[in-house]
Amino acid sequence: MCTLADITYVNKDHGVCGITSSICANYKRTPVFRQAVDQSANGFNFVVDKLSAFLDRIDGTAHVNEIQKFTREFQGYQNFSMSTWKQSVTSSYLSVLDGASGKIMKGMAMTPNATAALLYSWGLAPKLYNTGWGAGDNAKNKLVGLGRDNTGSHNGLKHWVYFDESEMAWNQGNHESYTTISSKYPVVACYIIF
Repeated sequence: MCTLADITYVNKDHGVCGITSSICANYKRTPVFRQAVDQSANGFNFVVDKLSAFLDRIDGTAHVNEIQKFTREFQGYQNFSMSTWKQSVTSSYLSVLDGASGKIMKGMAMTPNATAALLYSWGLAPKLYNTGWGAGDNAKNKLVGLGRDNTGSHNGLKHWVYFDESEMAWNQGNHESYTTISSKYPVVACYIIF
């Protein structure tokens, strides 16, 4: 049985917070999706399956170019290409199936538009706000794009997290409060509601 802790732990080593946080959002909203996560044997394989299917769906669209461009802004990813990334995902997936301990998948930065498209592809009705929120707003039931400051693309976006109705989130395998996560990422770059 797979849990949201298993799903989000994948991000700890692989830098795929856009997909893991989106899985958490859909888990809370769709019983069939929740059942698929619960019945999955392995969080890594579930993440790879969902992300690979999405990448196949957007192949040849503007989302691919914006993901590549955004990912290249992160340190160590200046030469990122989607085709190389897909090969690493396939190798990682096969190594996990073969029982090997080394997973070689590298991260991929999901833009706000690509993240909303992913959620839409799963049948959700996301509404994207490419801005921080106003006074009195909160993180409840939102997929939130966070940053350390407002510099860089997408208002400084560096990390995605889905916050539930109690403003708690599964983040890299840990169940953390908005206060804890925002101490590392104090800027709300964007958010998605449903």
